[in-house]
Amino acid sequence: MSTNILNKTLSSVNRVVTLCSLTLRSIGMNKYGIRKFYICNVDSSGKAIPYVDSVERASTYQYSVYMYTKDLIIEHGLLHILDIGCGTGVKLAEIIYPVCQDITGIDAKHCIDMCKKQHPFGQWLTDDIENSSLNLGKKFDLIISSDVIEHLINPDLLLAYIKRCANENTWIVISTPERDLVRGKRHFGPAPNKAHVREWNKAEFYHYIDTSGFEILDHFLADSEKNVTDRPTQVVLCRIKKTPRH
Repeated sequence: MSTNILNKTLSSVNRVVTLCSLTLRSIGMNKYGIRKFYICNVDSSGKAIPYVDSVERASTYQYSVYMYTKDLIIEHGLLHILDIGCGTGVKLAEIIYPVCQDITGIDAKHCIDMCKKQHPFGQWLTDDIENSSLNLGKKFDLIISSDVIEHLINPDLLLAYIKRCANENTWIVISTPERDLVRGKRHFGPAPNKAHVREWNKAEFYHYIDTSGFEILDHFLADSEKNVTDRPTQVVLCRIKKTPRH
């Protein structure tokens, strides 16, 4: 992405988010940027309903998000990549590993066991994003978390996790379904996918990420599956907001 294109994109995005923020404030939001009357998916104990990944699903869903990430790696010469919610690692193997060999993947134990068995590259680590016990002890050039945030009871914990592993120069890619496109503009939960605690529309998600300490560089729609042109996935490219120096 050239400097001129990036500046024009940021200018357009800033105008859009100003209008979106005014609209969202007028209708009221919960703490995660979604309308207050949105209904979440939780089980009888108030926990998220588990999602079990498979190689078949993992090889097709979010394919375009990883292709976009590959382009960022090539364009900026990025060397150290973290995938939070890496699943079975098949897209990392197919798309990312050919252009970047220093890859760390984090997910639940059943996914990480599969990654260790199937992939001869990478550092594969088990962790619970909402109850983390890991200290990676390093900052990454790029962090991707693709279609993870909608599965969490407290998505703030994912954003905090990202911040611990990033510096002000880290490229951050976060994707999630665009609710209005997937469900319709009059849908306010619960999501038909029971493993999705909540889903954001584009304006809500922009507001949530922007007010959580991130500078949004781009926000666009992408296809949800390989070889399917539907564009119901929203992708945010961002960085940690720089701390003013006095």
